[in-house]
Amino acid sequence: MKHLILILFLSVPLSIMAQSTTQESMMHDGENRSYYLHLPPQYDGSTKLPVVFVLHGLGDSADNMLNTGFTTLGNQEGFISVYPQGLQSTLGTAWNNGSNITLLGFTPDDIGFISNLVDLLVNDYAADDSRIYSCGFSMGGIMSHYLGCNLSDKITAIASMAGTMANSVNCSPNRAVPALHIHGDADATVSYDGDALYGLRSAAETVQVWAEVNGCAETPEDSMLPDSADDGLTITKTDYAPCSDDTEAILYTVHGAGHIWLGPSNDIFTTLEFWNFFKEHSMSSTTPVNDVETISFSIHPNPVVDVLNISGLEKEMQITISDITGKEYIRVLSSDQVDVTALAKGTYFIQIMDMESGDSQSEKLVKL
Repeated sequence: MKHLILILFLSVPLSIMAQSTTQESMMHDGENRSYYLHLPPQYDGSTKLPVVFVLHGLGDSADNMLNTGFTTLGNQEGFISVYPQGLQSTLGTAWNNGSNITLLGFTPDDIGFISNLVDLLVNDYAADDSRIYSCGFSMGGIMSHYLGCNLSDKITAIASMAGTMANSVNCSPNRAVPALHIHGDADATVSYDGDALYGLRSAAETVQVWAEVNGCAETPEDSMLPDSADDGLTITKTDYAPCSDDTEAILYTVHGAGHIWLGPSNDIFTTLEFWNFFKEHSMSSTTPVNDVETISFSIHPNPVVDVLNISGLEKEMQITISDITGKEYIRVLSSDQVDVTALAKGTYFIQIMDMESGDSQSEKLVKL
C-alpha cells in the first residue's frame, strides 16, 4: 500500500480559490496539525452549513485533494470543505486508521484530531453539527471508514474511494452511519478482494459490515449504472436497502478500474457522487441538506451536442453551467431548453437553484 498517490484528473491553480481557501493549523496531542479550509460564498458566520472532510491517501497531501472539485461543488451547493494533512510515517504521510501501519509504530491520535477539528468548525464557523461528512481516497477512505466506526457521534455519513475497512476494526458505532464505497476491481494497490498483509477487508466485506451495523437487508440488489462514458469501464451498484433509520450501505464496483479517483470523464464523478449521497443524510433527520425536498429535474440528451432539454422545473429556477474550476459559462432563468453550442467539448456542472429558497441541485453535464 506504499505510495498511494491520487491520480489527478485536473489541475486547479490554488490562486483560483485563494480568496476563500486558507491553510490553517491547530495543536493536538503535542503535534502541529495543518489543514486547508474552504468557505463557500454562502458562508456568513451565522448560517449553519454542512462540512465535508476530504482525506488524502498514503504518501499524498491535502494540497492534492484540493484538486478533486469539492471546492467548486461547495461553492455551488453551499457546504464547507476541509482538507486535513496526515502526519509523516515510515511509508509517507498517513492516517492511523486501524490498518497494519500501526505495527510500524505509527500511532498518532488522528481520531482526536478530527474530533477537535469538528468542534472548532461548529464553534467558530457555525458548521452544522448534524451534517458533518467524511470521505477520502485510498488510505483517506480507510480513515473515513474508521471515523464512521469510532466517531459516529460527530460524523453523519462516510464515503470511500479505493480504501476498504481494516480487519482489526470492531465497528460498533453509537448510531447507524450511512456508508458509500466505490472501488475498482482491477485495483493493484488496495485490492478489491482485501489484503492480509496490510490488514484490510475486501470491498464487499467492508460494505457488508456497514449493512449489518445499519440493520440493512441481508441480500443486496445489484444493478448496472448507465455506461455513458467511453472510458472502458462499467459499474455495478450493490445496494443493501432497506436499512434502519433510513440509512444506506452501498457498493459501486468499477469493472476494469485501477487505483483511481473517478473524474468528470467517467460514468460517475466520485466528487459529485459522494456529495449527492451525503446531502440525503442528516444526524437529526433524514431530510436532505437544505431542509426541503431535493429539487427534481432531468436533463437530456446527456452527453449533449447543441441544445439541452430540461424537464421537471415547476417554478422559477436559475440554471448555471460551469466547469470544474468554477468558471461560469451560462446563466439563465427557468427555461426548458438551453443552447450549449458555444461550449467547448468537456465536462461541466449544471446547477438548478430555487430563486426563492436558495436550495439547489447539481449534476454532471458532458458536452460533445
